[in-house]
Amino acid sequence: MHPGRIIVLKSNVLRGLAIIGLGLVSAAVAAADYPKRAIRLVVPYVPGGVTDSMARLLAQKLSERVGQPVVVENKPGAGGVIGAENVIGAAPDGHSLLFGTVTLTVYPSYEKNFTYDIHKDLAPITITSNAPYVISVSKDSPFKTLDDLIQYAKANPNKLNFGSPGVGTSTHLAFEYFLKAADIKMVHVPYKGSAATLPALMSGEVQANMDTYIGIAGAVESGQIRPLAITSKERAAFNPSIPTADEAGLKNFTVDTWFGVFAPGKTPSDIVAKLNTELVEVLKDPQVVKNFTSQGSIIANSSEAFAQVLVDDEKKWAKVIEDAGLKTQ
Repeated sequence: MHPGRIIVLKSNVLRGLAIIGLGLVSAAVAAADYPKRAIRLVVPYVPGGVTDSMARLLAQKLSERVGQPVVVENKPGAGGVIGAENVIGAAPDGHSLLFGTVTLTVYPSYEKNFTYDIHKDLAPITITSNAPYVISVSKDSPFKTLDDLIQYAKANPNKLNFGSPGVGTSTHLAFEYFLKAADIKMVHVPYKGSAATLPALMSGEVQANMDTYIGIAGAVESGQIRPLAITSKERAAFNPSIPTADEAGLKNFTVDTWFGVFAPGKTPSDIVAKLNTELVEVLKDPQVVKNFTSQGSIIANSSEAFAQVLVDDEKKWAKVIEDAGLKTQ
């Protein structure tokens, strides 16, 4: 090779390395200087709900750690899509975050005109916690165990019904997942939001329901409904009297919902890493632990592990939607 060409090639290589080096330095400086101002934590649901209350506690504790205000903004609508789109469209500098749920992995398969790619347009930071579901019946139900319910439904397809907060919601799909695992058929009765499903169960309007424990705790503790099983691998500390689905007759069945924090997709990796570190520490706070474990478990995983959960869950819910014969909206 001609000596002049070698010099040019070396020069190009050095220039490329210098550019990469400057990029790494810039990212490190950005993370070191972060956050520069208040952080928005967008909740894609109405104020006052479980997700909202968890986000507000998380925001308070994160603010204490990073030395800047963390302000919760509620942007409800379209099952969480509006809030997610708001964060996706924000500057990818770590000052706009999303407190999302498992629903984010449902809509890509259910919504025909879904507008974004959760794997590219959002940067997962950490799953804060998860919450198993509880399968329940009314206090007057003849079903004393989960196996009673399953055996009756096997012998009487579509004679029983179940309620949910709406078609395509994570709760609806979790129950469809249960029906598939148990090889039974029941009629779905959708309501407009979770506030209507518990009264429907208590009155006998529907024969079964699935919800997180915090949504039914009062009715369970007052004896108005009977919990048949919890969908976690082990009995829950918040009510260890409820057997697991495995113990109650449905082997190896687990399903849960999760809550997690996201940044816009092109947020620098150093800022994502810093947010992960700070949030993992927040999730050790005694007040946070007490609040979050009242309905589930603290997760606090890495951003890489969270990204894999998104891939796995999207595949799982796509299969559930297909098996249930649900039409895209």
